[in-house]
Amino acid sequence: MADYFGLLGDYSEISEVGLKRMAAKAVGTGEPRLKVHGEEQAFFCAINHGKTDAVQFYKDPLERYTVMFYGFVSASDLLEAELRSQGVKPEKELLPLILQAYKICTGDFVDLLHGNFSLLISDSLTQSVFLAKDHFGTCPLYYTEPMRKGVRFFSSNISIIAEHPDFEKEFNPEPLLFYLSLEYNPHSESFWRNVYSVPAGSWVLITEEDIKIDRYFTPSFAPDERSLSEHVDEIFESVKESVHNYSNVESLGAYLSAGVDSSFVTVLGQPSEAFSLGFLGFDGIFQENSRASELAAQHDLNFHSVEVSGADYVSSLLKVQSYLDQPNCNFSTISLDLLGEFVDERVSYILTGDGADEFFGGYDPYIKSKRYRTYEKYLPKSLRSFIASRISTDVKLYSRSANIKRCGMEVAEYFFGSSMTGHPEQVGKVLKPEYLPSVGVEEFFAPFYRDIADEDELSQKMLFDINFTLLGDMSIKEERMANAHNLQLRAPLLNRSIFDVARSIPAEMRTSAVESKVPFRRAASRVLGRKWSEQKKLGFVAPFRYYLKDRNLAQDLYDILKDPLTERFFQREIIDLYLTEHLQGSRARHKELFAVISFVLWYKDKFID
Repeated sequence: MADYFGLLGDYSEISEVGLKRMAAKAVGTGEPRLKVHGEEQAFFCAINHGKTDAVQFYKDPLERYTVMFYGFVSASDLLEAELRSQGVKPEKELLPLILQAYKICTGDFVDLLHGNFSLLISDSLTQSVFLAKDHFGTCPLYYTEPMRKGVRFFSSNISIIAEHPDFEKEFNPEPLLFYLSLEYNPHSESFWRNVYSVPAGSWVLITEEDIKIDRYFTPSFAPDERSLSEHVDEIFESVKESVHNYSNVESLGAYLSAGVDSSFVTVLGQPSEAFSLGFLGFDGIFQENSRASELAAQHDLNFHSVEVSGADYVSSLLKVQSYLDQPNCNFSTISLDLLGEFVDERVSYILTGDGADEFFGGYDPYIKSKRYRTYEKYLPKSLRSFIASRISTDVKLYSRSANIKRCGMEVAEYFFGSSMTGHPEQVGKVLKPEYLPSVGVEEFFAPFYRDIADEDELSQKMLFDINFTLLGDMSIKEERMANAHNLQLRAPLLNRSIFDVARSIPAEMRTSAVESKVPFRRAASRVLGRKWSEQKKLGFVAPFRYYLKDRNLAQDLYDILKDPLTERFFQREIIDLYLTEHLQGSRARHKELFAVISFVLWYKDKFID
């Protein structure tokens, strides 16, 4: 739907043909609309598809500054109040207001904007560029080191700037093991050498001499002593207000799974259309649309559902990596692409329930079962640690043995996100030695865990997911898959105001031995009822493990696994072993093989001409 990019330096001229070639790499369907501003040492372009301009473009009256903004601001009242406190009358329009704040305040003015966005401000007089992301980094934005002729690039989409003749395209293998284990790249440097992601809650100021990066917001928990009912009251009112702020548009739809998060947001938002998805030939968790249909009927929602076949899923898998700057191997990425394709341009905006799991404690790995709690209570830590040391890392990730092992370990030794594909030591066996990282996964995350060592175990896990999984996996797949189909995401739970409510809930109140995000579910029950508020977390779960066993359906995927390019990065004997184990049913290997297939498809699209 929309992307933007910029260049700074003595860049090679961009011809009309070259600009069209770059614009063709932007995600979205239909004829792109371009807004361009070129100077001797700078060039900027906003690219929009669809019915609305998701990227806004602004030049100040003196044409010194260029502002490009992607996303949505739900509230700017704090910023306006700050300007008034300095004796300045705030501008009425958003982009002039942002520029006004940039000139008067420090870069930390971004902290006073609540929403989901990225932005760029260029100053032609100082030859500087200011980049920023919202508090949780929900919209992509990258910058580069100086490349050919000393030119720097900035973009919401790396594939666009990779088409410019001054861009130096080189693959960076350092994140590969991390991707295989975590589903995404947690490094600031991308899979493209010398291309970096702007961190969440941060701004970057780039001048001819220097790059300055400052983090204006760092998530943390500050539990208070209020009762459960008081927290529930605050959650309900805050979510209701945020959903109202995010829903105040025409042509609004919603993604409705069978989970509590999207249900809560959808019922409060009352969109004109609600959309869900199910998989043909399967029931239970693979038919979320059945339960979503029931909820829609109860609340008089105009409901649509798409039935996905195995052939549909494989077809999407074969193309979806082309929408992504970096490889992603989350099964639901494919589901979101299929759902977006079905929605097409029936609506312009899509509500989602993203953010609740990270902020309120919704993922299964956050829950300590009764068995786990008993084991922890009656066995001393030294004995638990000894037992853990005797259990191999090559056990199924969520098996009883793995749970026993984790009970004897520190969080920093085993928890690298709720979406882990497998333990890094185990997953690394599939990689050729020359592609193993210079710094291991545990060592890479050690500084982060040292900074939060005083937090309780649950808070450490949640802060990990907020800082890494949300930024690198969840937000990117949602944003890119919606953007690819000309849809603007509206995520009212993924907001600073909601997090400020969530951070005050004590750890012991967030989960129980059988239930996640307890206060949030209680708040949701006020509009959903108890049955719906107790639904287990799903999120368009896909039956890929079964598709991979269908030799007719999965032949294209087997061919990818046998491709010589696959052997460049991965151990042939391990790939063959995993596929044999999966087909014979001796051990499910669909996660590992899905990651390999997704990476090879991504690499072919980005680096093989």
